[in-house]
Amino acid sequence: VSVELLGGFGMSTLGTFTPLRLSEILGDADRAAAITGPAASAAWLVSAAGAATVPWLGRRVGLAPAAMMLRVLQGIAVVGIGFAAGVPGVIVAYLTAYLFHGASNPIHMTLLHRQVDGTFRATVSSLNSMAGLSAGALGLIALTALAEATSLSTATYVGALVLAAAAPLYIPAWRQSQKKEP
Repeated sequence: VSVELLGGFGMSTLGTFTPLRLSEILGDADRAAAITGPAASAAWLVSAAGAATVPWLGRRVGLAPAAMMLRVLQGIAVVGIGFAAGVPGVIVAYLTAYLFHGASNPIHMTLLHRQVDGTFRATVSSLNSMAGLSAGALGLIALTALAEATSLSTATYVGALVLAAAAPLYIPAWRQSQKKEP
């Protein structure tokens, strides 16, 4: 659930700051909106492609190490949104962040379900979801205030850092999975 708190906070950068960053680069909110719509649609497809990699990632590196790696890669991709100097760079970073998010989410839910007894699984899953939504709302408020006080890029970097900061929280699941292996 702590991972979801950090993830929800950091994910607020994607949906909100990407259109703003495009508007900042283009100098025109209407042109940015015309790009954001198709990019957001493509993000769903890219996210699904990321989810399709989960069985391979699980076999190749294990679910907990993959979860850690994906959180860091997602944070790096979000940094790209703030760092990119042009529209193509922002869109590539945005789609890359959704690729990693698409893989990260099913792994997170799998690890969450493994940690909780079946009797409490629905409750913890619901708590996890509420934590992510609440943290997303808080992230939106805090990061928007930070963007106004500093810059959009700075707020994006902070959101990325918070996303990546969730990675070490998967270490207990990784240790538990290592104990089960012969």
